[in-house]
Amino acid sequence: MESQTEGISRVRTRQMQRDQARLSKLAHKQKSVFRLFSWTLLGNVVYAACQLGMLVVLARMGSVKDVGLFSLALAISAPVFMLANLQLRGVIATDASKHHPTGAYISLRIVSSCMALLVVAGFAAVYLPDRTAALAIILMGSAKFFEAISDVLYGWWQQHEKMDWSGSSLMMRGIVSLVVFGGTYYYAGELATALAAYAGSWMLLLMLYDWPRAARLKGFKWRSSPVQWWGLIKQCWPLGIVMMLVSLQANVPRYLIADAYGHEALGYYSALLYVTVAITTVVSSLGQSVSPRLSRAWAQHDEGTVKSVLNKSMYVISGMGVAAMIIIAVAGKWMLSLLYGSGYDAYYDLLILLVLGAVIGCVASLFGFALTAARVFKAQLIINAAGVGVTLAAQYLFIQLGMSLISAGYAMIIVSVTNMLFAYLIWNHRIRQWRLVQAEEKTVTLPLFMLGRERG
Repeated sequence: MESQTEGISRVRTRQMQRDQARLSKLAHKQKSVFRLFSWTLLGNVVYAACQLGMLVVLARMGSVKDVGLFSLALAISAPVFMLANLQLRGVIATDASKHHPTGAYISLRIVSSCMALLVVAGFAAVYLPDRTAALAIILMGSAKFFEAISDVLYGWWQQHEKMDWSGSSLMMRGIVSLVVFGGTYYYAGELATALAAYAGSWMLLLMLYDWPRAARLKGFKWRSSPVQWWGLIKQCWPLGIVMMLVSLQANVPRYLIADAYGHEALGYYSALLYVTVAITTVVSSLGQSVSPRLSRAWAQHDEGTVKSVLNKSMYVISGMGVAAMIIIAVAGKWMLSLLYGSGYDAYYDLLILLVLGAVIGCVASLFGFALTAARVFKAQLIINAAGVGVTLAAQYLFIQLGMSLISAGYAMIIVSVTNMLFAYLIWNHRIRQWRLVQAEEKTVTLPLFMLGRERG
């Protein structure tokens, strides 16, 4: 009797130990997610704050025209590199099944970035009558080249959940950029000279920090056969076009504003729009942090985890959106005057519309991360093509109607709502397909399982 009691006691002890181990593992997993998100958020926030600091330097020490030229150079180079990047960072980060070797991702990014730089130089030639504008475009393209190489290395780190590495790299990139760009602009007083120093600092960070760290991870290679590129290109070309279209959605208004209202108006618009980066940075950090786990859950047919991750992410976005609107409503004018100086607070109404559009766009971005984790690429092409079309049509119509610069805010809200609705509908359709496949698999396997039991 005593031995039986001791046996029961031992069983209960083992069960309690197993339960404690499961709880500890769950707690560690939740802590890990928070740690990954924290590093990503910290890196992106510091980087975005430093990029905002560069605009503040231009607005305070220079002129609104220099702000406009800086924004124009970024608006021309960004879509080209977005297309060439093929969203390889997101694809390598979520390549849980190792479909492609690491060398294929990195070597393809190097080659495509070289081609993108040549295209940007071609666009700069169009602006040759304005030497400052042409030089700014080429130098911004050079900075984007080095950024593109670092970006795919971040994806390699992200696959290994080394978010502290990418976070620290982003912080260094932001701080060094602000110090180098701001110091050079202060002493030289020329945008082109400051941009040359800016591009040089990014080259040094890539060579001295990002590349050596990436090489420390097991399996790192940067060479591969061009034959291996073809499989990646076939898979990722829709994402490259998607990212180009995402960039065009943000930059089409800049092209039209520069043409219709001039470089100074573009400077005001770009400065106000950058205030919304604080919102989009949080969502970008959140999406990058949950993407690897979301992709593994999808691959393992774990619908519960997929729902949980998306629901929690949606709560974060909703709370952040409400907080942002309250802050802008209460202190928007004061913020504009503090950051950029007098004159910018006259565009306070435009700022409110831009922030609202950004919050709605963040919801669409979350569905975009989910679709990428589910390996749904071509459907995102439809979403963003519609967004670019709506942006172009709305902004052009508002300009033809003689509306002021505030029309850019209305256009942003319209396109954000369009993207959100398309993304939501496509995600729901994909979820229904996923459930049907799971139901069919259960229908096929259940009779075999029952048959095995009857034979036993």
